[in-house]
Amino acid sequence: MPSDLIRLEKRLAREQLARKEAEDLLEINSKQLFQKNRELSKLSESLEKLVAKRTSQMQKARDDALLALQVKSDFIANMSHELRTPMNGVLGVLTLLSDEELTLEQQELVSVALTSGKHLLGVINDILDFSKIEAKKVELELSPVNVKTYFQSVCAPFILDAKNKGIEFRFNIDAAVPNVLITDPLRLTQIISNLLSNAIKFTDNGGVFLSFTPFNSKGVYRLTVADSGIGISKEHISTVFAAFEQADTSITRDFGGTGLGMNITKNLVEMFNGEITVESELGEGTTFHVDICFKTSDAALEDMTLVRTVNTADEASLTNSRILLVEDNPVNQMIAMKMLSKWDCHVELADDGKKAIDMLEMNDYHLVLMDLQMPVMGGIEATQLIRASNKAYADVPIVAMTAHNSTEHVEECYSVGMQDHISKPIERESLRAVVLKYLSAVTEGETDSQDVEIETVLIDGIDTQSSLDRLGGDWPLLYSLIERFLQEHADFAAKVSELKQSDDSTNAIILLHKVKGGAGNLGITELADWAGEYEASLINHDSWPKQQAIIKVQRFLEGLNKNFAAVDNPIKTTSTTDLRKESLDYIKSGLEELLTLVNKDLFAAEDILNDILECELSPQLHEELLHAKDSMLKFDTAAVSASINTAITLIG
Repeated sequence: MPSDLIRLEKRLAREQLARKEAEDLLEINSKQLFQKNRELSKLSESLEKLVAKRTSQMQKARDDALLALQVKSDFIANMSHELRTPMNGVLGVLTLLSDEELTLEQQELVSVALTSGKHLLGVINDILDFSKIEAKKVELELSPVNVKTYFQSVCAPFILDAKNKGIEFRFNIDAAVPNVLITDPLRLTQIISNLLSNAIKFTDNGGVFLSFTPFNSKGVYRLTVADSGIGISKEHISTVFAAFEQADTSITRDFGGTGLGMNITKNLVEMFNGEITVESELGEGTTFHVDICFKTSDAALEDMTLVRTVNTADEASLTNSRILLVEDNPVNQMIAMKMLSKWDCHVELADDGKKAIDMLEMNDYHLVLMDLQMPVMGGIEATQLIRASNKAYADVPIVAMTAHNSTEHVEECYSVGMQDHISKPIERESLRAVVLKYLSAVTEGETDSQDVEIETVLIDGIDTQSSLDRLGGDWPLLYSLIERFLQEHADFAAKVSELKQSDDSTNAIILLHKVKGGAGNLGITELADWAGEYEASLINHDSWPKQQAIIKVQRFLEGLNKNFAAVDNPIKTTSTTDLRKESLDYIKSGLEELLTLVNKDLFAAEDILNDILECELSPQLHEELLHAKDSMLKFDTAAVSASINTAITLIG
């Protein structure tokens, strides 16, 4: 018994000891676990802070990188003027130099320099276009184009390039394609030019073929450019549209180029929501397909936010509309007023910004068409004063109508409160679209518009097709405008030389701007380009055109005068046997009515004067009315009124 008790006590003691050891061990492990847990918590907290810090650093690095990329893109995209201007100067000088009498060796050196300069300008243009697209600074400007005329114009230089290279060039517009489609002609031209340029560059035998056909019933059209050139291997075809890459490194070495052309093309196609694909085999030629949805002129009405034009067949009459045309160039005045009068607009004229404000004080207008560069007061200053006037006319819609069409000038127009912008030379459909856009509230009735079949009169040096389009096919009017323009600027060289000698750059800029605008609207594009180049050089660098350049323009004008003199005068003169016999009271009444219209509706006044000139008149009266007619063509309303008053006095 005692021994059993002793055993139990020993057993209990062992168990107590074991429990005590277990409890001590548990306490030690618990403390260690607690310590580890604290360490883990601190480590976790430290890691979270580190992750947050690293995330913040990465975010900042990303933001810095994006900002740097944007700054870089903005910088390059805004360098257009700074890069192109000196290059144009270099090329201009080389071109002038190439016209001089040079030795064979000198001609060769100039030719190499000119070719290299043009190549460099092409590289600059590619980089700038790429950067603008990357910076999202390229927006489509949609307008209607005559498909046949457009493709003839775009393909013309490539036909010559192919001929010079000894290869064939053909293009075909499918008969099912509408006469007019809505597009951005500038960007579409880039697409086509890049494709054709590459096709001709990489083709030494055979030829290049372009076609334009409807692709499906949803308004998609397919542009195809195929060549029989060197082709592209299967392993390189995937890099065709990559930036700064060409299908083969030897291509850059052999043919030159930035490798940006096709990347730019692809981006532009995608801006049109289109698709570009390529089919090619090495040594078997290459075919590019561009599928883009084009709207017809009918469909343009559905999207006025993108398309600044409408279908002429559905336009409303503008009989009730009152438009103030602010323009100092007589040629531009005549063209704009002629276009507007065709649509029954009531148009009044101011030849500077100050007169425009005075006329707004006295009359109500639904729309102001504003030139930018004018004497006394320009369009920018006038618009600022109108918007700040707090008068009833402060909110009148103002549309810039100017030869200044750079991004900077357009943005300046919008910044001072203009609602829209029309580039010169004035295109009839662009002007019509803007007028309808801002005058839809004052239209009345419906009118049908018919396409005018315009017979083109060919004059070497003048794009009569485009200028006749602007004037609705009025060849007699175009003839008189060209005649007056050539007379006005017959002594161009003397005027510029005199201004240059007195260092009167202000009036030289005004003269060059006038020549640029008038020549552009009359289709004398080469002269307009020269005048624009000299104007920009004077404005930006205070650099006068060289004497050779002035002489070159003078010779061009003299040649133009000879070409123009060979064209029959379409302005019919009425023979005495065709004259009507009317009473003096009838003639006097007509002249008195004409006087009331001179400053209100010059075209209505002109109709009355033309009617009276078809009547039998005394020689003195006839001569006075011819003076009035000449003054009317010059928009000199004061002189018109003076001649008419003299004529009324002669009648008694």
